[in-house]
Amino acid sequence: MLNLSRLATFVAVVDAGSFTAAAVALGQTKAVVSFHLRQLEAELGVTLLLRSTRRLTLTDAGERLYQRSLTLLKDADALREEVQASHQGFSGELRVTTTPEYANHVVGPALAAFSRAHPALRIRHFSSSQPADLISQRVDVAIRLGTLQDSAYRAALISRFAIFPVASPQWLERHPVSSLAALSEADWLVHTRLSSPLRWVLTGSDNAPAEFDITRPPAIAADSAGA
Repeated sequence: MLNLSRLATFVAVVDAGSFTAAAVALGQTKAVVSFHLRQLEAELGVTLLLRSTRRLTLTDAGERLYQRSLTLLKDADALREEVQASHQGFSGELRVTTTPEYANHVVGPALAAFSRAHPALRIRHFSSSQPADLISQRVDVAIRLGTLQDSAYRAALISRFAIFPVASPQWLERHPVSSLAALSEADWLVHTRLSSPLRWVLTGSDNAPAEFDITRPPAIAADSAGA
């Protein structure tokens, strides 16, 4: 089976008149262009180009291949354009579940743009912080915070982010914090979806990590960053 990419390289060499000029036109190195030509000749079992110090000359076989390659490559381009023109986008229903916060800031706008690109596709989105049973809920895509547990699901990392302990200015005015021990006794609102909501590792101005545990029972525990 002929390799269309190698045929295109062969045509580029003939049109440019040299391997160097063809490499520039194709955005490749001269070594890559030469390799493709050698491979094409080896696959066909014939010599296509006679190389001299001043110019390249087509053999009879090379001339026939060049003319037929022009037609093949033109037909291949026409076929690609025809297939792309006939593709009207996705159809059916796409079911997506994400955490509420990520849905508001990232997924919602992305789904709106995706829907405009594929008007025949129906999108059903539901937000939840709980693990989803993708099979029983017929979910196509689930976006979650944390590490994937052992499962047969296929996962891909979308992005990373930092998590910080924060406090309101009003609370800090009433409860000045002078040490990590005092911070561990604060009125915490913890995120239960974190892997260790009661343990923190902070980095100070000296870049030395300091670990502390929240010893006082949290005032509020919630499963969403919004809360």
